[in-house]
Formats: sequence, C-alpha cells, structure tokens
Amino acid sequence: MSPKKDRDFEEMIETKILLAQSKLEQAKPHAVLPELRALDLKYPNTPMVLNMLGLVHLALNNYKKALENTKKAYLLEPKKIAFGLNLSSIYLSLGKTEVARKLLAQLAKDETYPYRERIFHNVALSYEKENRLEEAQSYYEAALVENPVYYLSMVGLAKLYEKRSLPKKAFQAYKKASDFCPTCYEARGKLAEMYAPSKIAEALRVLDAFIGIQEVTEVDRRKARELRMELEKKYSAPEGVRSEKVQL
Repeated sequence: MSPKKDRDFEEMIETKILLAQSKLEQAKPHAVLPELRALDLKYPNTPMVLNMLGLVHLALNNYKKALENTKKAYLLEPKKIAFGLNLSSIYLSLGKTEVARKLLAQLAKDETYPYRERIFHNVALSYEKENRLEEAQSYYEAALVENPVYYLSMVGLAKLYEKRSLPKKAFQAYKKASDFCPTCYEARGKLAEMYAPSKIAEALRVLDAFIGIQEVTEVDRRKARELRMELEKKYSAPEGVRSEKVQL
C-alpha cells in the first residue's frame, strides 16, 4: 500500500472509530456492535478496530470477547499505552487485580506517555477492589498530582472517602469534581443525594442546574430527572423553601 493509501486508510478507520465512540458514549453499545463486527471482518487485525470492539463488549458485560479483542489489539501494537490501559480495565472488571497491576507497572515504564494519571487511577482501582483503601487513596492522590483536574480520580477519591466514613471530605471532593466537569452526572448526582436529607431545596437546584445544561447527554439528563423525582418524593420540602449551604 502506498503512503497516501496508508493515510487514507487510517483516516477512514479513525472516522469510523470516532463515530462508534460517540454512540458508545451515548450508551448505545448494541447499535455500535454490528458496524464494528462488519469493519473487523473487512479489515481483520486492525488494532484500532479490535480495541474499540473490546470496549463495546466491555460495555455489554461480555468480558470474554472484550478480553479477546483488546488483548489482540495490544499484542499487535504493544507501544499503544491506551490499548494496555483498556486491557487493564478489563482485567479489573474480571477481578484479576494482580494481573492488572503487573500490566500497569509495565506501562508506567514508558515515561513519555503524557497521561500517566490514567495509569495511577487504574492502580488505585485495583487496590480499592482488594479493600486496600490506604494504597488506593495514595494512587488516586498521585493521579491528581499528575493532573489536578482528572475527573475520574476526583470521583474515585470521593467514593473512597465515603467508604472510610469521611463525609465532609467526600462532599468537598464531589463538589470539586462537579465544578471541574459541570456536564458529568455522577458527581452532581452524589452532591444532590448528600444535600437532600437536610437541604432538599438545594439538592433540587443542583439537579435542575445540571438538567438545564445544553451539553449534557440525554442519558445523563434522564438520570438526573429520575433522581430528582426520587429525592423530591422522599424528602418533599415545601416549594420555595430557602436553602443554605450544606454543612457536612
């Protein structure tokens, strides 16, 4: 294949992968799978296609095929750290925490990789799954040293504080995550849940503000609406009640 044809092929694959990724982010893995399988049949052993197939199967909880495709992608292109990270995530989903950490240690040797927080985050997850919470916390914190605005580790640290019965720290961590990613549901939803028992009006305002953001996905908007109905029904403060900042 000529260099131009190589570039054209790569651009075509990248475009199709981006479209598949967009559907996956909209929580539509079933819609993506047939297209990717057809692409894999037409262009076998294409690492980007195999990696995306692995992610789609992971979203469908089909761990056997997720592992098969992602491992193949990584073996075909072992210098692609992102493929190794996805493979470690599948190992974590399968409960193979030590295997995941061994792979992550190997990935961490490449000091040129610019997103090392992702490696530290998965190491933290591996320790958390083993209930080794102090080690998990140290790696979430290491991820946030690498990238102070890395949303996944902000939320991971907040959840860890909850497990360790540190509600004030958990609240502040969720608040920080929500501030840095206003279109991300998980932190916003947890904030609302933490406000609700004593400050239901504030909880509803948090969710209403989120629902009103244009860039929020329909999937997350629906989750926020469902949580709003649930909290309003459970705590039902009179309309117009003035709220104060939650004191946790």
